Amino acid sequence: MKKLLLCTAIILLVSGAYLCYNKTKKLNEMVCQGCIAIVSKSQKFGEFWIEYPHNYGMNGIPTHPEWAINFSKNNILMIFFYGPACEPCKQQWEEMKNEGMVEGSEEDGKFSQNFSYAILVTIDISKDAENTIGIYNSKSSVPTTVIMFEKNEKIYWYAFSGPPDGKGGRPSIDELKNILEKAKGEKWPAI
Repeated sequence: MKKLLLCTAIILLVSGAYLCYNKTKKLNEMVCQGCIAIVSKSQKFGEFWIEYPHNYGMNGIPTHPEWAINFSKNNILMIFFYGPACEPCKQQWEEMKNEGMVEGSEEDGKFSQNFSYAILVTIDISKDAENTIGIYNSKSSVPTTVIMFEKNEKIYWYAFSGPPDGKGGRPSIDELKNILEKAKGEKWPAI
């Protein structure tokens, strides 16, 4: 009986250690731009993309997740990738709240009534088993923001990494709102 209890305890200890190791590894792989004191440059918004733009670090048409494609068929979709203890992520979220764009917290946030034509999905990359951020950001750095919509059976999208501060090719918060409005105008031109 003691051997059985000892074996059970060892199995639980090893499995717990393995789970903790994987969680720690995932957190260590996450790149919070504020934590490393680097804010990457992004491609300034000019138009929505179908393929990865030149110098993006990836080529061709992205393999968008099925759930994102489904959301973008009838809506404008914005995906906000964030990480735990990521100060620029918190700052971006608070700025979007202060500007009347979003409500709630990063974990369960949604667009405010002003942006009711769009859907917001927030993803904590430490819990994203599918590494969805890797489709839109090869370095998996946070915050990363993606705006996408479907039109004529094609997915149009734009993404940037870092806070929306108008620097390094990133849009300002007002420009981010304008990009959402532009997506609305392109998806539903008559509205």
